[in-house]
Amino acid sequence: MHRRSRRRFVVATTGPAVLALAAGGFLLAQGAKASNTIALEVNAGSSLGTVPSTANGVNTAVFDGHLNDSAAASALQSAGADALRYPGGSVSDVYNWQTNTVVPGQSYANPSDDFDDFMGIAHKVGASPIITVNYGSGTAAQAAAWVTYANVTKGYGVRYWELGNEVYGDGTYGSSWEYNTKSKGATAYADNIGDLYRSKSHRCRSCHVSVLVDGAAEAAGA
Repeated sequence: MHRRSRRRFVVATTGPAVLALAAGGFLLAQGAKASNTIALEVNAGSSLGTVPSTANGVNTAVFDGHLNDSAAASALQSAGADALRYPGGSVSDVYNWQTNTVVPGQSYANPSDDFDDFMGIAHKVGASPIITVNYGSGTAAQAAAWVTYANVTKGYGVRYWELGNEVYGDGTYGSSWEYNTKSKGATAYADNIGDLYRSKSHRCRSCHVSVLVDGAAEAAGA
């Protein structure tokens, strides 16, 4: 008979909000002065969900000079990588997949690391590819052409497509590390990804993909 383990903790708070961590039966809290008391009950036998296999992934990079090494594929297999992201992080927003080049002065694209090279590695590893299309300097037509090439011309069956890397890092909120030639802000991003999505749907109606909006799942099986 399965018995559910329950633990009850008491947290003392003085501010409007306090976060406490309970680990191994011990309450971890610092600097709390008793004025308000909150009771927390943890049910270790209850599950809210299962972490998908695609969460065990590795971010690859188009500038990696060792990505095509046979040892790299073996290492990724041994690590249990179930997903591989391409063409990388911020380099995604300066990368032209059709020419395997980047915006001059922005990062680097290894001649041996184009999209087909990456797909060969993903197949060797047995990992699901996650492709980040160029939002920062690319166009909706380029993104749609990539989906069509991958899933119609080549028949790779790439399901996961991400629209841009950390676009919020384009100076919208102060810090700037992400390349973006488009208007800044959440509204502009929403408008532009709408164009990207519609272009994809028009160019490849038979492509069954999941679109990720700056890291958040936007549509499954669209």
